Amino acid sequence: KINTLTLYIGFCASLGIVVVASFQETNAFVVHLLGAGMCFGLGSIYHIIQVIISFSLYPTFGKKSLNIYRLICTILYFVTLSLTAIFLVLSLLKFKGDDITKWVEEDGGYDLHLVSTIAEWIMVAFNQLIILTLAFEFKYIQFSEPKINTDLG
Repeated sequence: KINTLTLYIGFCASLGIVVVASFQETNAFVVHLLGAGMCFGLGSIYHIIQVIISFSLYPTFGKKSLNIYRLICTILYFVTLSLTAIFLVLSLLKFKGDDITKWVEEDGGYDLHLVSTIAEWIMVAFNQLIILTLAFEFKYIQFSEPKINTDLG
């Protein structure tokens, strides 16, 4: 049941990526931010649940060291997500310029904007590392054709 939950959370996070790509920052800033919130916010919930699943499957499946690494990356993902959101809001409150896509120091909140942007890129890197750790476990999963028996009499 919990794995099915992560499937739906993953679908919704993916929808957030579609929203981010479809509504560019320059044209629909609020919608773009909502999509980013869906993608990264739901992504953090997805990663937390995957960590719980990983630890619950150990030692039958997976490695403890990989689970710990995934946990650390997930914690750092959540920390950088929080930093991104906090410094984004703070920078927007101080922004006094005309064009948010061409933010310069004179516009106000520039340093806060840089912190938010750098934290966002670090968060994306942790996201990729977490997904990469799943590959080590997926390579041990095998599928075989189901055997179908019919009793036609």
